[in-house]
Amino acid sequence: MDKRFSKIFHLFGFLFVIIFFVSCVNEVSKKPLVEKGVIDLRTWNFQKEVAILDGDWEFYPNEFIDTAPSTSLKKNHTKFETVPGLWNTKMGGGNGYASYRVVILLPEDLEIPLAFKVSEHGTAYSMYANGKKIASNGVIGVTRETSIPEQIPLISSTIQPTKELEIIFHVSNFHYKDGGLWYSTLIGQENLLRDIREKNLLLTLFLCGSILIMALYHLTIYTLRKKDKSPLLFGLFCLVLIFRLVSFNEK
Repeated sequence: MDKRFSKIFHLFGFLFVIIFFVSCVNEVSKKPLVEKGVIDLRTWNFQKEVAILDGDWEFYPNEFIDTAPSTSLKKNHTKFETVPGLWNTKMGGGNGYASYRVVILLPEDLEIPLAFKVSEHGTAYSMYANGKKIASNGVIGVTRETSIPEQIPLISSTIQPTKELEIIFHVSNFHYKDGGLWYSTLIGQENLLRDIREKNLLLTLFLCGSILIMALYHLTIYTLRKKDKSPLLFGLFCLVLIFRLVSFNEK
């Protein structure tokens, strides 16, 4: 009877974790997408929603392009890279440096200051909006010796919107097997972006607490009945999962 109860508890525990992960959907619409380096958000309601900048960004391998707003670049640009994603195929591996560029078309009457929610990227970057540096992680470089990795999710400083907003990322990676813009970048009002971050944090803390209860329960069972190793293994697995959760996403 005890073994049957333990199996049922394991099953419900796993189902509990899976349901919460699946139900964790950010209040973000994934339409429209970036197409050939441009995303049209002229009809987007920035009062209520944040937008996600997924799609095909302009890609410049082995180059840190000029960050000054320019119309001379990219009229006939043909290299694009899917964001979020890895640059390993285009770069012949994870190591290297490159630039990403996207142009955001915004409503002409938009007067709300905008910010960006930027996750960790591989493994150092500088982000520019219309030539102004608004976010960074680590120190970008063209060699391992001149670059410093850092992986901290953040919300950028706010900017005043313009009809066309040019976003440029300079990214370098010499410290990890995968490089590029790993995760999505969000654009919207700062308070809405912080709400998303706080909800992610609360969900992570809730999951960690729930999994910790399962870990302590199974480790206690093992101390009472050491012949059966399965509660020990499951308890240790739960502890590893907790460390994974707190070191991922919002960290």
